Amino acid sequence: MQPRRRTITGWCLTGTGFLVCPCHLVITLPLAVALLGGTALGGWIATHESAIALGATLYFVGALALGATLLLARTTLPGTDKNSIVAAASACRPPNLSFGSPPEGTIKERYFAGEEAAG
Repeated sequence: MQPRRRTITGWCLTGTGFLVCPCHLVITLPLAVALLGGTALGGWIATHESAIALGATLYFVGALALGATLLLARTTLPGTDKNSIVAAASACRPPNLSFGSPPEGTIKERYFAGEEAAG
């Protein structure tokens, strides 16, 4: 998922999670029943308050968890972009020296060349 879309989705989930918070049901359920009184939806809300509370609680917890995961997760691994690798490499080398080309021969040849000179 792209970082911008990830941020928008995270904020939408977190915002709707707070709106559906079960503590608001004390106000919103009677208000919904009063506004929709006399309709089939108002009757359904009045008879299924516990199912609505359970659904709101599950959505509240899930939306906040997923929203926090999307908002707080890193989009890239630290130190994997090109600029940070170059900065880290230039910080590791001594000043006024270039990286240059690698020494001649394999590691094995260089290791045994030191033993032949000593022996």
